[in-house]
Amino acid sequence: MRIAHTLSFSLAVSVCVLCLPPMTAKSQHIPALEIIVKYAKDSPVQAFIDQAQRGDETAAMAEAALSDVAKALSQTSGVPLTYLKSTSGREIVYAIDSPAIADLLTQTLAGLEGVDSIRPASIQEGQLTYPPGPRLIVSLRKKAATVPKADTNCEDLSRWLEETASERTGIPLQVDKLDENLVFLAVNMQALARKLLDHLKAQPDVEYAQPNTMLEKYR
Repeated sequence: MRIAHTLSFSLAVSVCVLCLPPMTAKSQHIPALEIIVKYAKDSPVQAFIDQAQRGDETAAMAEAALSDVAKALSQTSGVPLTYLKSTSGREIVYAIDSPAIADLLTQTLAGLEGVDSIRPASIQEGQLTYPPGPRLIVSLRKKAATVPKADTNCEDLSRWLEETASERTGIPLQVDKLDENLVFLAVNMQALARKLLDHLKAQPDVEYAQPNTMLEKYR
């Protein structure tokens, strides 16, 4: 009987091991695309949360007000956000608005004379180790009027693109060279989350702000 139990346990462990995700070369903590915020008791935002959770006829108005709070926070933080929900702990869950960020970047890049075309990146293109978020493929024109004359190779053009787009949008970016004048551009979600958290923690009516979850890549 003991041998049978041992064999059953060994088989179960083997099955569990087979179900594990494949290991990768690095292990990296990635901030979630959702942020939990706890407001002070005397904050007007907290009053909206309480009203929304009562579930009466005024709840819809409170939910709309919380959506407006997210829009205002997007303006002050420079990070596009949407209001998702309130929790049982009377917290707010905000989501970083990836589609809005992608639209902002596309519009900004389209206005640069050195950019020829922009399209969404496929999963096969660029670095797969980047956190989830907007990813674009940008085709650059060499020797464009807005590019410094010294920047004639792709590596320099990539750096110019990263610095220019980041400066104009306030969104931290990462770029990789794919071809002679083809660049993979990804939003640096770790830096963006840190920027948002720093802004939230500096607000006088915020008790705490933290990522909703942390994703981990396996070694």
